[in-house]
Amino acid sequence: MENKQTEKTETQSAKTKKKPFKQTRELVRLALNNGWTQTEIAKTCRTQQSVVSAWSKGEKLGTEQQLKPLLDLFGYKLRRNTFKLYWRKNKETSETEFIKVEGKIIFSLIIGQQDYKKFTPKYKFIIHYQGNEQFYMILKKKIYDDYDKSLEAATWQTILNQSIGISELLRFFDKLRSKDIENNIDEFWLYFCHKFPEYTQSLPFLIRQALLNHGFPVNNIIEYPASW
Repeated sequence: MENKQTEKTETQSAKTKKKPFKQTRELVRLALNNGWTQTEIAKTCRTQQSVVSAWSKGEKLGTEQQLKPLLDLFGYKLRRNTFKLYWRKNKETSETEFIKVEGKIIFSLIIGQQDYKKFTPKYKFIIHYQGNEQFYMILKKKIYDDYDKSLEAATWQTILNQSIGISELLRFFDKLRSKDIENNIDEFWLYFCHKFPEYTQSLPFLIRQALLNHGFPVNNIIEYPASW
């Protein structure tokens, strides 16, 4: 009986190792962002560079057995349950609501004004990556009241929260930079563009830079690859 149970466990373990690993792309990106080349990954995982290229693009999935060397090194980063808690006012009831957003933060930028050598924060953009080419965008507004400095995190009220794809994300920030903003965006964003023109001009670049730094493909980028 014990032998049969052992055989059953071993069979299940073998099937698990051969099962496609759903987070292949994220795992390979972790290695690439850590300085590995596709050739090095291929050698470590005993496969071809063309296979690693397909993994990094999300065209193919590797198995747990193939990816074990990478899982041993970077798996803990995939298992880490990252999230942030935000709060907002319900537009209809004015009641406070709390929002838990999971996913790694790939972009964070405080927007403010510089007066008399003092920087005053006004807004903060935060973007989480949630897998499957989906991002979650947050815009927070700084609330200025008398408060204990230890409560700093609670003084940022969420005024925009939206799940968004990579193409929509880029279009959104390109739209803010557009000279035809009056015909394309609502009253708040019109105010935002006129109040913070230096940010609206810089955000399309900063977003693309953040995406590329985290291994995401961005269209219409002129590339000059190194020869190594």
